[in-house]
Order: sequence, then structure tokens, then C-alpha cells
Amino acid sequence: MLSLVLASLLAGLLTPTLAFHDPELKLPTPGLVRYWGYHAESHWVTTTDGYILGMHRIPHGLHNPGTDGPRPVVLLQHGLEDSSATWVMNSPDQSLGFLLADAGFDVWMGNVRGNTYSKNHTTLSPRKSKFWEFTFDEMAIVDLPTMINYVIKETGVKTLSYIGHSQGTLMGFLGFSQNKALAKKVNVFGALAPVARITHVEGLIRALNIIEPEIEELTKILGVNEFTVPSWLMEMMVTLLCPRAKHALCENLLFLGCGWDTSNMNETLIPRYAGHCPAGTSSRNIIHWAQLLRDRQLQRFDYGTPDANFKHYNSTTPPKYEISDLDLPTALFAGGNDFLADPRDVVWLQGQLKQGVIVKNVFYDDYNHLDFVWGIDANVRIYRDLIDLIKSSQ
Repeated sequence: MLSLVLASLLAGLLTPTLAFHDPELKLPTPGLVRYWGYHAESHWVTTTDGYILGMHRIPHGLHNPGTDGPRPVVLLQHGLEDSSATWVMNSPDQSLGFLLADAGFDVWMGNVRGNTYSKNHTTLSPRKSKFWEFTFDEMAIVDLPTMINYVIKETGVKTLSYIGHSQGTLMGFLGFSQNKALAKKVNVFGALAPVARITHVEGLIRALNIIEPEIEELTKILGVNEFTVPSWLMEMMVTLLCPRAKHALCENLLFLGCGWDTSNMNETLIPRYAGHCPAGTSSRNIIHWAQLLRDRQLQRFDYGTPDANFKHYNSTTPPKYEISDLDLPTALFAGGNDFLADPRDVVWLQGQLKQGVIVKNVFYDDYNHLDFVWGIDANVRIYRDLIDLIKSSQ
């Protein structure tokens, strides 16, 4: 019903217009990489609970294909409702994935369960509710070690560098603090728009928190297990509505959850960004994010009743995460206009980490949540220092 209403509204707003032409708009991540002449690989990794994760690799840069031995390895992990495409959607001189490859690194880009590239399972169909019974708990505890162990086995290196954005940083804070053996396989952790506690979050997540009980109930009643925008609707927006509205509509939708500052965004690429993101996640994952705001603490998923929690955790309440156990060189890159990684919550995060863990701590007053991956000057303001830090950690 909602889809029909939206379609009717859009049909009334639009008059025939030529679709916005962008050759990279519909390319998958390997296609985005190859478009610029780089070599791309696709890998499929199976978790212990049967999810098949798609990973993408840029094994070398344009001008350094030869090597006398293993290259230093970097794993890039996307954020909430995003995918591996986020690291290569700008031009090679502005995208972190390309810049790392050209700097001599073997670049791997992960995808968590349930997004565009990870909707396969050994026994479950994504059409079934059971497939979508996960949150960032499983991403941090299961997906993260699965991907890291696979990359290390494939490349033969002893350690790799991990760079996360948004939810990708949360996966790192949780996974590396809980799993000491995993943390030893990482030489440095770069956290772009770092997220742990979200007490001061603004935008879409705060709005979802208000209706979190209703979302959970509708999920149960209607079986709406995947939280995403229908592909037909997104395609209509990015090819018809966004260009007609001079990208203002798509721009505002993107910044609704991220921060109100468009000065560092290449507006001509907004349809491309919107065509790749949101990349999908489970409704349960979104509910878990809303629970973090509701309960004002970093904890595992709340199943709603003491009995249900006890069944899963042997405790009537969800266990809390102790990120103070993190013992891994960590660099924080935060923004002052970030709705999801609010500066006040980043300060709280800094206070939770042991002395000596933070090896770099940079604050960009004008940056919003997406500037760290799509910003037109991130290559100069962030990536140069980040690449130097990774090189020094080898």
C-alpha cells in the first residue's frame, strides 16, 4: 500500500524527463573499480552460521602491479545501510579504496550480512524471516572475524590494517574488545565517524527511536524483515526526481540521517550515492540502533522480555559491551556536524578507551557523517594522514 501511495505521488510530481546519465550509477563495486582501469576481484566468504558474505578486492594500484612479496593489507568496512561501493564511488584521486591501492596496499572491502552483496546463505532464503534475525551483534562477533581470517589466509600476511566508517567502527570497537585473538591480527584501527554510544544522536535514528515499539510490532505482524528502499523507487528518484529537483530532494534525504552541510559534497554525484545507498539491512538491526538510544548504553540486542533475554543470554537483561577492553592502536576521525557520531558521544568514547590506545585523534568541525567517505576534500584532509599512519604501523 505504501509503495502504491508513493508511486502515485511521484507520478503526479513528475513530467517526462530524460534520465540522469551516469555510467557508474548502476555498476556494482567491481564494475566501479574496473571503470577506472583497476583490477577487481570478488570473493565469497561463509560465516559459521551460514551467511555468505561478498568481499571485493583491489590487489594493486594502476602503476604498481608488480611486487616482490605480499603487499601490506587493508580491510575497509562500510557503515550502516552501506556497502563496499562507498569506498570507490568518487574518482580515483578522491576515493580511499583507490588511493590505498595506488599507495601500494592490497585493498579489501567487506560487506556485512543482509546488504546488497551479502544476501546469500547456505540454507536460508532472504524471503524468510529467519534470514533477517540479526543485528550489529552478529556483524561484530561473527562477520568481522570471518572476513579478517579469510583475508589473512588468502594474502599470507600476519596482520592487516582495519578502517571502518560508522557502523564499521562500531563493529571494530565491539569485535576487537571482545575477541583478543582477533585484535592481535590487526596492526591499526582507523575509525572514521566513530560510533559507540549514541545518546546525543539526531536525525533519522532519533526519529526511529520514538516509534521503535511500533516498528518492532509492524515487523512481526507484516513480516517486513528488510529495512531498505524498494529498488524501483530508488531508481525513479535517482534518474527522474533528483535531477529535476536539482538534487535537492536526494541531498536532503541523505543528510536527514547524517548532518546538514552540503559544502563538502559533489552535488553532481548525489544520484550515484543514492543509487548505491541504502544497501539494505535487517529491520532488527535498525531496532537495535533505536534501543541504544532508548536505553542510553551500549549493549546487545534486547529481545523485549526477561524470559526472552534469559533464553539468549542467561540473563534477564542484555549484556553490556565493555569497549574499555580494547587494546589496539586506534585513530579517531570525528566531525562536528555529524548527526550519528555526535561530538559529545565521541568524547564519551575517548574516555572509555585506555590510555595509549588512541594514537591519533582528529576533529573536523565542518564534517558530517558522510564526508568521511564521500567528501571532496577528504583525500587531502583525512586520507593523506590516514595512509601515513597505516604505513607506519606495518
